[in-house]
Amino acid sequence: MFPAVVQSFTTFSSFLTAIFFYFMYGERLTLSHLSGMVLIISGVIIVAVAKSITHMTAQTSNPEDDLYLTAVEEHDEIIAPTTLAPSFSLWYMMVPYLIAFIACFFLTFSSYLARLSKAASYPSIQFCMDFSFATGILYLFSFIYSHFIGPDPYPTACIIVMCLAGFTCLLGFIFLNLAVISGKGALAVAVSQTQSFFWLLLDMVIHLRFPHLYELFAMALGIVGAAVITFAKK
Repeated sequence: MFPAVVQSFTTFSSFLTAIFFYFMYGERLTLSHLSGMVLIISGVIIVAVAKSITHMTAQTSNPEDDLYLTAVEEHDEIIAPTTLAPSFSLWYMMVPYLIAFIACFFLTFSSYLARLSKAASYPSIQFCMDFSFATGILYLFSFIYSHFIGPDPYPTACIIVMCLAGFTCLLGFIFLNLAVISGKGALAVAVSQTQSFFWLLLDMVIHLRFPHLYELFAMALGIVGAAVITFAKK
């Protein structure tokens, strides 16, 4: 339920990193830094919540959606559409949010490892490559399990797209770790969260649609937040 809302919870990893790095390394953020982080995270949350609402509205109004039963003509009789309403337990609903919070801790821990590598004179590029290689092995095992043991193997075209996406994600993780090593960890994580606005922009370009008012407002918050962090005094 509400996948975009769940994804927005991971944006709080920048605040978690800021708190952790404050106690571990004494890194203090100025009011301008915190203001920029709040603007970026607010924009991401606006995008996530709005896209979830749009997604749920489309499901309830789309007659061809798999989650709902549409009107069926049978012997000149129309059966009114009914919704599939599975009974979700509270635990079932909380699992995605718990996973999002765990992802925040993992992102903070990876930032801490990146900073430790600098203190141990571990070459930055070497650490980033080794870290990405280790996490890639875990994802590889997950892919092998899904492809060969799962009910439906992935088609070749899908595998090619996933390889391209994996390569771009690898570059993104490398640059993020380099930013954490060379600068303030919380600010690097916060600026990296502007990726949501690039996803939104790419979605608008692919589908050739004009942005909604909330999308423009969210992107403006992200741009202003990143600018505030960039020009803030250390």
